[in-house]
Amino acid sequence: MEKEFIGADQQDQLGNGFSNSNESSSSVSSKGNGLQEGMCFKKLKDMSYAEISKLKIFQDNKEEILNKAIEEAKRISKRNAYFKIDEVMFKVHYETQMGQEVKILGYGGLFGNWKPEKAIKLTWNDGHHWTVKVSTEELPKEGEYKYMISCDNGDAIWASGDNKKYNIKRFKEVLNNTQLSKDSHKYEADVCLVPGSDSMPQPVVSVKIEYDPRTKVLCILDNFHSAP
Repeated sequence: MEKEFIGADQQDQLGNGFSNSNESSSSVSSKGNGLQEGMCFKKLKDMSYAEISKLKIFQDNKEEILNKAIEEAKRISKRNAYFKIDEVMFKVHYETQMGQEVKILGYGGLFGNWKPEKAIKLTWNDGHHWTVKVSTEELPKEGEYKYMISCDNGDAIWASGDNKKYNIKRFKEVLNNTQLSKDSHKYEADVCLVPGSDSMPQPVVSVKIEYDPRTKVLCILDNFHSAP
């Protein structure tokens, strides 16, 4: 018969419950309950709920631990719901000339698969800010993109530097540890995106974001620098 394993979130909450109980992990002996002295609670991920429930520390503090786990799970669930993202706004500052417009393109059909003729046109706003909103239902969870200036004579001006990157999961992680700005009533953060391990080293990318909890819109703020 297969073991019934509890979910990762529940395991983490049980770990929090243990750490907040009257008896610390380092004081628990390995005799009688199979728990080694100084046990790391990450090992809970390898245990079923039935196995955890047999631990002496759990039996002695069961009600307190479960109550703490439930409260912590509610807090995390509420926090995650609060940072629900309905749309992502790409926003870039660039002062165009007559006959120019800003576009964005990148990997995937939404961004035109890097084909300039299929790039998404942005809308001009006061202060020479160009924006476009994309539903998170359409937008891949992570990706690369680049801005370009399309000229009415057929020329194109590409932004300099490496491709820009975004990662919705990483953005949410940072937002969960960010305080609300009293001035803008938004969450503002600089997020470092660490590239995956490749044969060729890549620089860490820093992304400036804003999140408005009232509209559920995450804004990625960029500046356009043309290639020399």
